[in-house]
Amino acid sequence: MSFAYFATVAVMFLAYCTIRAFALNELRWLGRPVDKSSLTGKSIDTDSLAVRVESVRQNYRAEIQSEPSSPNRALLLKTKREQVAQLAFFHRPAPPQPPDEEHGSSTWLLA
Repeated sequence: MSFAYFATVAVMFLAYCTIRAFALNELRWLGRPVDKSSLTGKSIDTDSLAVRVESVRQNYRAEIQSEPSSPNRALLLKTKREQVAQLAFFHRPAPPQPPDEEHGSSTWLLA
């Protein structure tokens, strides 16, 4: 039994050392200084992005307005609202029950 125990501990220790070595190697890469020559110091030009975002917004609004409203939508919302209201999360918990007085209080004293 002792050989199996020590073999298990040795394997676990080797796995720990291997994982730690890889982790320390990765942390060294994170701490390296950034090459300043690759940084341009210029900001992003948002003019072209603003035009694209506005066109997407306009298309979205037009699509929403073009959808006919379903006559069953109100009924569907009502049934879904009722289903959600029946979930246990939305119910108040039952008030706590008073303790039974038939058995008396059972207090343990530790000395």
